[in-house]
Amino acid sequence: MLRSLHLYGEQRFSDLQETTTADSATLSRVLGDLEEQDLISRRLEDRPIATYYDLTERGASLTGVFEEFEAWAFEHTAAEMPDVELPE
Repeated sequence: MLRSLHLYGEQRFSDLQETTTADSATLSRVLGDLEEQDLISRRLEDRPIATYYDLTERGASLTGVFEEFEAWAFEHTAAEMPDVELPE
């Protein structure tokens, strides 16, 4: 989830569920845990009714970790670099 928010920015609950393939209960629990750790923030919208999640400043500080891990993975596996522009 953190990586998805890192790559794509703020996302709705349903978008995160698609990208992680987690069931609703698991996703809700993990998002709650990440919010308690101040790694993500939650924003509620009334119209249309939706819940959005985004990285906090603390969560965004993990950017270097994601980039290093991905660089290692692409160097040591057969995976190919995605055609995704990462935010600065």
